[in-house]
Amino acid sequence: MKGKPVIFLAFANDQDAHLDLLNEEARDIYKALEKRHDAGYLEIYRDQSVGIDDIFHNFNRFRDRVHIFHYGGHANGTQLRLEDQAANATGLAQLLGSQSQLQLVVLNGCSTRKQVALLLKAGVKAVIATSVPVQDTMAKDFAVQLYQALNSGANIQESFNQAKAHLETKYGDNKGIAIFRSLIFEEESDPDAAMPWGLYVDEKDEATQVLNWKLPDHKKVSLPASFGASIGQSYKVNQYIVGVLEAMAQYNKKLYGEMEDEFGDPRDPREYPEVIIKNFPWPIGSQLRILVANADMMNKPRLPRLKQLVYTYVITSQFICYILLAQLWDAKVAGKLHLDEEFKQAFSLLPETSNAFDFVKLINKVRKLLQAAKLPPFIEEFSVLFDSLEQQDDTYEAYEFLESVRNRINHEEIASEEMEQLCNETEFCLTAFLKGVSFMAKYRLVTIKDINIFKPKHREALFRMNIGILNAFDKEFLRSREKDQHIYTDSHSVLVVKSLREMGDFLNLSPFIIDKNAFSGKPIPNICLYYRQEAGQHEYLSVNYNINKEHPDPSDLFLTESEPTEILNEQLQLFTTP
Repeated sequence: MKGKPVIFLAFANDQDAHLDLLNEEARDIYKALEKRHDAGYLEIYRDQSVGIDDIFHNFNRFRDRVHIFHYGGHANGTQLRLEDQAANATGLAQLLGSQSQLQLVVLNGCSTRKQVALLLKAGVKAVIATSVPVQDTMAKDFAVQLYQALNSGANIQESFNQAKAHLETKYGDNKGIAIFRSLIFEEESDPDAAMPWGLYVDEKDEATQVLNWKLPDHKKVSLPASFGASIGQSYKVNQYIVGVLEAMAQYNKKLYGEMEDEFGDPRDPREYPEVIIKNFPWPIGSQLRILVANADMMNKPRLPRLKQLVYTYVITSQFICYILLAQLWDAKVAGKLHLDEEFKQAFSLLPETSNAFDFVKLINKVRKLLQAAKLPPFIEEFSVLFDSLEQQDDTYEAYEFLESVRNRINHEEIASEEMEQLCNETEFCLTAFLKGVSFMAKYRLVTIKDINIFKPKHREALFRMNIGILNAFDKEFLRSREKDQHIYTDSHSVLVVKSLREMGDFLNLSPFIIDKNAFSGKPIPNICLYYRQEAGQHEYLSVNYNINKEHPDPSDLFLTESEPTEILNEQLQLFTTP
């Protein structure tokens, strides 16, 4: 299936027997689903004066993409009344039964239950129909409640039950509503039943699985056409990653020298990953190090490698996002901008959302806030990234593809036979995304453990800082060193600096990025990114965490519950308060 899933809403009225609330039903169903439509998860097609040719035209147009077909209007057991003429139920059942992705048909008209047997026999998975004439007001209320529940994340059965409960609450006894699992239905014993909607599926066990179906909550994105011509047919792991180095060298000319050996000859390209890793800030480099390691899990295009490819993108986007949040917080404290409740909610990484949080969306929110306040980004080249995302060029298309693969992994939607091709495409898109942030090779990340005053007699006071430089190939080289300078920085913090020679121009990334070991006095830094809030405690996750672990080890997680780290709780509280 190519393209977004489609919800096909078809309505037809009658001038002689006009349904006053039909337009309202169409409008309110659309409103219930529009956020998913706007987010690109699905497409809503609404026809409020549908005819037979319109239905066939649009099923051809949306070939194998329609997931729900909803009809609202006059009907009976053998026909749906359309704008031009009555549609025969037998032919319509054949059309609907041929749609491979169709999950649910809703016949929100009078006495449509006799059509159910035809639909299920033709192959339709689930049908909501009525056993007797229904009131216009109740029909509208039932439909709107059904789609509001689906939009909230409920499955078909749960949504049907919610709509049923709403009608019971609003109109009283709810006779005649039940879930049937047979192709043969007896006549309704009470023809005056007040609320006669029923949910029908085939009696076969596998057919009832459709009751668990939910609306799509993420986009399935195909590889951009512009990328396809650049991807090789035979895939060798890490063949694209080395291409990031040239983009990094555009911003840090020293890298051209590192691409040569001691004789001035070009290095073997197999050595390029080392140069890339040690010149990216450690949060990015740490994930690339896992990716290019000579380990069985990473050497073959299988699920562990795919997960690491995607996680490298996630950590990269999270790192960029936290740099922007740090600047945003400084501007907030300085009174240069105000953070509204919607933004604070967007930042909140709750346990149930942290594994699927879209940091690029938050980057765009911060971008708009900074631009509205006329504040240039601390890292000037962020403007290049902003333009890329706004213009939806290669960096943006790579982001969309990577998020799509991430969601497929989360939903376990990847078949083994497509793994090699998907690893190939995902590495290509990760490379495109890393090229979009390759300007980070120009900057250095440092951890400031302690600052002491050094004042010899008859000399100006110096600030002696115990620092660790967080750009290195092997973490053993991340040991701390002392540096004296005339101005001080912030202690127990992680800084991004424009120059190591004169570190006065810096941005403190705390409390979003911290060095766990700066609080304990251990020499080798352990960089952690803000992860989530759970049970009143803030959690950080080490960048050394391997995504292929089932759960983070205690050593991977850092809780801000001990006395030395109470300052982090205070800082996070200040960030999210007015």
